[in-house]
Amino acid sequence: PRKGAKKWPKKTRSGQVKKGGWGKKASAAEVTVECGASEWLSSVRPRKTPYVPQIGDEVVYFRQGHELYVEAVRQKNLYQIDENTLPSNKCQVKELCKITSIQIEIKPPRLVCLKLNVLEAHTGHLTGQKLTLKYHDMAGVADFVILRQHYENSLQKKWQPMDSFRSYIDDSWYYGTIEAHKPFHDQYPHSEFQCFSIVWDSGDQDALSPWDLDEVDARGDGGEDASACVLYEPSAHEWHGLDRDSQCDRILSGIEIIREL
Repeated sequence: PRKGAKKWPKKTRSGQVKKGGWGKKASAAEVTVECGASEWLSSVRPRKTPYVPQIGDEVVYFRQGHELYVEAVRQKNLYQIDENTLPSNKCQVKELCKITSIQIEIKPPRLVCLKLNVLEAHTGHLTGQKLTLKYHDMAGVADFVILRQHYENSLQKKWQPMDSFRSYIDDSWYYGTIEAHKPFHDQYPHSEFQCFSIVWDSGDQDALSPWDLDEVDARGDGGEDASACVLYEPSAHEWHGLDRDSQCDRILSGIEIIREL
């Protein structure tokens, strides 16, 4: 069988839900773990998912996915949801936004609070509308804030039923086949969120979004550097006319000088 033809827990994401319930008294070791840095926010490896927000990023927000997240939090009784951060019918099912503020709650489950300015999809101009989101990376819940570049790149490939694909998650490639293109929820007939019904090589069925899919390498082994498939491609103005590597080298040199003082 091809590499990756193994069972993938349904809609696995890197976040983990605490076991044992929140009412249980934690041991000292458990407190240390819970107060440590979130793997989601402290990872240094490039990944498309889970997306780590940064101020200035242009992203696509899917209300549909946000609703699924809220439902999962309520089912598991993870924390008290702020009514001001709930999905709003005042916004579209899909909104192009720019991140203007990020705050992180230190206490578990380490929630990120984002303030988003909604952009006009065709011009990129500010609409005056603002959104506030509060969420965390959660096992079994797909990302609903997608980096704009990854979203737009994913739509360039016109996937069809019976197409083979691969998906990179938790530092491994997983393979499958598209069965159908259909809305994940009937009330969102035009949403790209989890719009593909797929079957993994393991035989498990699932639903994925276009940005979850990559074309299968001609060699079929996924042997190339996977980071090339997930790295953000910066524009020249983001690095003041220089390339990213040169600027990163300059910053690292400055840090080394400071460390030697």
